[in-house]
Amino acid sequence: MTTATTTNSSKPAKRATFVSARRAVSGWGQPVVYILLVVLSAAFTFPFVWTVLTALKAPWEIFRFPPIFIPEKLLWDNFAEVWRQAPSLPF
Repeated sequence: MTTATTTNSSKPAKRATFVSARRAVSGWGQPVVYILLVVLSAAFTFPFVWTVLTALKAPWEIFRFPPIFIPEKLLWDNFAEVWRQAPSLPF
């Protein structure tokens, strides 16, 4: 009489492991990611800041060479002047 024994030699399936973002970027990677984020945020923010500061400058400061970043005097009346010259509310 022969008996067949079946042995399940296959190992159980491995459970899926998820790597956290902190563990995935370790060592020198994390400072590099932070530096990259700071550089990119500055690159995307700079044009907006430049536009707002240019809107507050006098006309002679806008076309000055070399350009100045912060105006000597903030002219908040520039915004009121735009509304007087080109009113957009009727549209």
